[in-house]
Amino acid sequence: LSKLEQYLDKYRLGGLKEQYKFTDLTINGAKYYTMGDIKKIKGVPEKAHYLGDYKYEYTQFLRQDSHLRLGVTRYFVTKEIVKKVEPFYDKGKVLPEGRIERFTLSQF
Repeated sequence: LSKLEQYLDKYRLGGLKEQYKFTDLTINGAKYYTMGDIKKIKGVPEKAHYLGDYKYEYTQFLRQDSHLRLGVTRYFVTKEIVKKVEPFYDKGKVLPEGRIERFTLSQF
């Protein structure tokens, strides 16, 4: 944290703020990381149930356009979602021969 001290400012636009304290960080991909016991996955609510094999199940409210299309105006409709989120990052620089060289983060 001492090497990031110059970037810490919770009120400045673009500044970093200290939100969690942890000793172990695993970055599986963009917006998919684990900080100690806390798992953050973009598009998967914290209350989702892990089913195994990188699958998560959660309940989602339908959007307003779906309610209107169904003619529902007096109650809310929900549906069960099963989302597969694999912890593999396959982005990188495409080399002339077509191979992909992964982006790597250098240590601070």
